[in-house]
Amino acid sequence: MLNIHKSIIQRRVTEPTLRQWLIQEGYHFALAPILASTSLDMGILSVLESEGLTGHLLQSFSGTSNGGVVASLWGTRRSKSANEYVKLWGKPVDKLDCIGNCSTAEAFYLDFLSGPVQAETDAMTVFKDEEASAAMEMSLPFVKISHPTLKSTVEHRMFWVYWLQLMHVPQNFHDIKLPIGITGYDKEKSLGILMTEGDIQVAVVGAASPHSVSRGIRVDKFLIGDGYPADNFGFKGYDTLFSLRGAKITKFATNSRLFPPARVFNVIQLDAKGQLDCAQVNWTSLLHYKDLRQGLTILIDLSAQTGSLMQARRLHRLGLPYYHETNTLESAYTLIMQTLDEQIPLFKHVHADDFFYFCSAKSLKLPSLGGLSLTKIAILRKFMNFIRGHAYDMSVKGYEVVAPFKSRELHWPLIHAKCLFHRLQISIVNAKQDVSVYVHPPLCEPENTAENHSHT
Repeated sequence: MLNIHKSIIQRRVTEPTLRQWLIQEGYHFALAPILASTSLDMGILSVLESEGLTGHLLQSFSGTSNGGVVASLWGTRRSKSANEYVKLWGKPVDKLDCIGNCSTAEAFYLDFLSGPVQAETDAMTVFKDEEASAAMEMSLPFVKISHPTLKSTVEHRMFWVYWLQLMHVPQNFHDIKLPIGITGYDKEKSLGILMTEGDIQVAVVGAASPHSVSRGIRVDKFLIGDGYPADNFGFKGYDTLFSLRGAKITKFATNSRLFPPARVFNVIQLDAKGQLDCAQVNWTSLLHYKDLRQGLTILIDLSAQTGSLMQARRLHRLGLPYYHETNTLESAYTLIMQTLDEQIPLFKHVHADDFFYFCSAKSLKLPSLGGLSLTKIAILRKFMNFIRGHAYDMSVKGYEVVAPFKSRELHWPLIHAKCLFHRLQISIVNAKQDVSVYVHPPLCEPENTAENHSHT
């Protein structure tokens, strides 16, 4: 009888649906880095929220590069700093019911969704033309030999700064109730930089600064740059949670929740074919791997459309078919809703550590770009595969826990960027008329303009 009982329990553990796994108890959410995926990532989280699978269940968050940005936005959404913009982000158009009576935030968000992916980078054409912009993107594979300038560094920070300001992301980690761990990488020292205290804006922008085009942000003896080389799965920030509560897992008064959570839900998006599979997700790389009971990874393959997504803004300007932000958002919603009630295979059970690892590989299905030749799509895909294969060939000698402080070198571009983006405006596309329109982002109040200019 005992053996039968154990068999039933084992079967329940090995064959949960994603929904069943998430709702069992609290979990840590770990988001891997990938370019041009802010809307897609926020869409995934919004689905979970609408299904009652975040709230008290999502107990902590980690990420790097774009994943770190999304972590800060989601944390802000659950903080006192949350404004209408950050509460809207990730919701598909059919969840909004404001036609003809939209608030400023709703109108801006609807316009943003109708535009090409990463439409906000159109503002950068004030600094460089399309040819120069393409040349900068071509430099991505040559991280080791690149020499970013101050100009390219500030230019790249602009759109991250724009989103942090628009979404009211607080200045410090402690202003966000949700525990967050951000990973950066110090290229000079070959060190992973783990951050969970101090200035969250410095941490997020630094960890999202590609080494080929940005000098990163200097914090004391460390230089914070894009964290992909140190955390390509997005879960190294889990280790920072133990510094918040000591080295041991502590139980809450209810005795039913753990912090840090002993389960990690890991979402990894793949932008190159064959980039990663379930067997390559290395949970033992975590310093606190022994404190984990379960890990669940969803691999989302974007490789068939990565080039088209990354070049959406340029394809639009060339008069070619392109992907809108709403395409990625709606596709993410469809994928996660389908996956929630599918069984997630048990990939590995490490008996010695009593660790269960579940993993499932999915493909994001975006609508076909009719009119864009297969030759052009193949060229874009080949280029992205080349970048992924060469851009991050850098070693990691170890990890340092750093609490970044407010950085002067980041502070003046932040102030300048608020008004700069207000003056430049953001170029987006009206999907109904298919013509360029301009929205004034409410970042820089007129009465503060003189004060802000005094810092530049």
